[in-house]
Amino acid sequence: MVKICITGDISFANIQEHKIGLYLKSIFENSNLFVGNLEAVFTNYDRRRKLHPYHLKADKSLLNTIKIFDSFSLANNHILDYGKKGFEDTVAVMKENGKYFFGAGISKKEAEKPFTNEINGIKIAIWGVSRFANSRFYRKIGTASDRSKRLLKEITKYKKEGFFNIVMPHWSYEYVPYPSPLDRTVARRLVGAGADVIVGSHPHVAQGIEELNGKTIFYSLGNFIFSSKDFADKSNWKLFKSFAVELSIAKDLTYSYRLIPYVTSDEQVEAANESDSKQILEYVESISRNFSLPKEEYKILFYESIRSMRVHRARLHVPVKSSKAKRSFLKKLRGVLIKIKYMNWQDFKLAYYLYFSSRFSKK
Repeated sequence: MVKICITGDISFANIQEHKIGLYLKSIFENSNLFVGNLEAVFTNYDRRRKLHPYHLKADKSLLNTIKIFDSFSLANNHILDYGKKGFEDTVAVMKENGKYFFGAGISKKEAEKPFTNEINGIKIAIWGVSRFANSRFYRKIGTASDRSKRLLKEITKYKKEGFFNIVMPHWSYEYVPYPSPLDRTVARRLVGAGADVIVGSHPHVAQGIEELNGKTIFYSLGNFIFSSKDFADKSNWKLFKSFAVELSIAKDLTYSYRLIPYVTSDEQVEAANESDSKQILEYVESISRNFSLPKEEYKILFYESIRSMRVHRARLHVPVKSSKAKRSFLKKLRGVLIKIKYMNWQDFKLAYYLYFSSRFSKK
């Protein structure tokens, strides 16, 4: 038997000190592998990546706070926030501290390599993939794409070689409780290729759990360590309450899992009490039921959840008045360019729904 614990988003930007509660720590320390998604580079370099909305970095000393982790996925939208230098500094910190990493590299081939380990005779392969910051022909350093055909073939190859495949995608839309139709399509491709478990991140809130052909998809685990200063809506409890996943894998590669609810803040993350645990688990169960909806009904549910989120955030946002109209215009232009840069076909369809079609919301 092998026990693997996995958590969601980790960033030490705007955090000075942090600790993991004793009960949680005991669970993680007793696992054979403890894995997380690292969303802030460890660097002192100050030159930021252009046309990127947010930049997250932290001092390397803060790695001591999460030294109980064995390995980190670097496949996310912030791994190139400070360019090649920031990435190289982060890799150096990983190596200095004996931590494994995966999902990003100095080439597409390196980014698509899994972290592998054999424990108690069970072979494990963990893959990091991302919708963002992908390694390209014009930018060698980057992440493995969640839609790479080569990566799908590699997952199939490892499956035939007897590995238990865990895929950790960084995908979907922030603050939205439901995975997009594209996410669900990508998940099906990954399962078809040989993924046994999929554990997602990026939305900063927990999303539902779907079973597909005997495999489990955790679309998003939400935040594990993330500063509240990085969020506009601090009243949203889902940003601060979520769950980790503990997988128990047998020699025949069958597995079971349990959810480990927790509450996180700028100072610590600790096990949820009975009341919070009930709230978290009931919420996850309630949103997971919607995966049984017909395709078109689910699509409407997803689009409406984004509309609702954006309306809510617009109410929270109070624009800062500037005496310099030119600066305001340039700021708006930068925002438009960022959106265009990161748009994919699904985003265009979503924009059409949100801005040109209101027939569903009026019913």
